[in-house]
Amino acid sequence: MISVLICSLNPKLLSDVKENVAKTIGCKYEILYYNNSIKPKSIFWVYNNLKKIAKGSVLCFLHEDVAFNTNNWGMELLRIFDNTEIGLVGVAGSTYKSTIPSSWDFNEQCYFVNIIQNNKERNHSVHTIFGYNDIQVKNEEPVVTVDGVLMAISADINKKVSFNQKLSGFHAYDSDLSLAVIAQNKKVVVTNSILIEHFSKGSPNREWLQNHIKNNSYWKAILPLKVLNGQYIQQKDYNHDFLIDRIFKQNLINFGFSKVQVYLYSKQIFDFKDLILFVMSKIKRKNE
Repeated sequence: MISVLICSLNPKLLSDVKENVAKTIGCKYEILYYNNSIKPKSIFWVYNNLKKIAKGSVLCFLHEDVAFNTNNWGMELLRIFDNTEIGLVGVAGSTYKSTIPSSWDFNEQCYFVNIIQNNKERNHSVHTIFGYNDIQVKNEEPVVTVDGVLMAISADINKKVSFNQKLSGFHAYDSDLSLAVIAQNKKVVVTNSILIEHFSKGSPNREWLQNHIKNNSYWKAILPLKVLNGQYIQQKDYNHDFLIDRIFKQNLINFGFSKVQVYLYSKQIFDFKDLILFVMSKIKRKNE
């Protein structure tokens, strides 16, 4: 059985996704949801409380503003978790997580994505595919972090990990869960065998950035982390860090952090050796 867990804010969206799941999941399931519209709790709190009562062999954390375009997707999840090395499954993710705070979607060179992105009005549908050589062949690819639109974990992993309630609000919970699963020596993967349509886009803001800063701090012992030959290794990738650092500093400015804060955050990220290597990487990229 699959437990579908939803943090709900909109009764109409919840009704729609419940109907869609019933038509498409293709196996025994339960839907557990929390009405977060009256006295809102953080998504970390909501998911932790829902997962405590879930009965499924697989737990699927799901946004309510989605629709599944794949029939029998529940059977696909059960198939994937037949591989006991896998602890977390998503539909979009990245093969690199820097020591520099960022979300997963910083550079398409690291993406594995197969998703239909739409807007709230449901009139601008775009099928986004990155990373896969052949989208027609079922495939699971190891990543470091997944996008929170859909995250599935095994019941075994559910007993061993939880969402970090020291973080508040609704951001970075996906990176937090991804790293928690990897810390349990399990693989995080994305699959191209489940296609969903997502009826909104993320909205980065100050809270979003603050949560990613805090999340990186909590997991600093295992960062940076990248996938190499299907395995996780702790290794900086200065080519990616060059871009992430620029995005991070611009976000600090855009979201109202002072110049002093920008400097202090940058100082925390790089030690002297890192700074030298980073500058050398910048010079190399400039001359290429």
